[in-house]
Amino acid sequence: MRNMIKTKKVTIIASMVIAMLVVTAIIVSKLMGFSFASNTFVASNNKYIITSEKKLEVQFMGISKKSVTSINIPDTVKINGQTYKVTNIKSGALRNNKKVKKLTIGKNVKVINMEAFRGCKNLKNIVIKTSDLVKQGVGTDALKGLNAKAVATVPESKLSEYKKILKAKGFNGKKQKIQGERI
Repeated sequence: MRNMIKTKKVTIIASMVIAMLVVTAIIVSKLMGFSFASNTFVASNNKYIITSEKKLEVQFMGISKKSVTSINIPDTVKINGQTYKVTNIKSGALRNNKKVKKLTIGKNVKVINMEAFRGCKNLKNIVIKTSDLVKQGVGTDALKGLNAKAVATVPESKLSEYKKILKAKGFNGKKQKIQGERI
């Protein structure tokens, strides 16, 4: 019985010492400028991950609320008072999302990874503001399985180039339309 009590006391003391060490490490790290914060965050129902602290760039990872029907991937987003460019859309970011009907892609996006919007069968309206997309920057099947009557609006100056890119990446339904507009 005494051994059991001693064991419990030792366990409690050890737990307290470990807790004190962790708290001390956190305090010291904050004083020295280190952070244990994750590099992922949510802003305006969108999830992001910081891809470059040096270049101030983030990747759009998806949405935080599944009920959202209109998604705006902005040009920039603020994190702790710092402005980051949204330059990338994660693979499968909205894959098989049945709720989304409208999507706007900001002017700083350079990469749309594979299957980013695949299977969004209710997605009917897409506005692409960026002029920086190239065929290698848009992943396989990124736009496959969208609504049969989906319309993509792209910068007028990039219309012929974007038609080729989008059709190669899955936006190739008979009634799907790609149109140019001053954006």
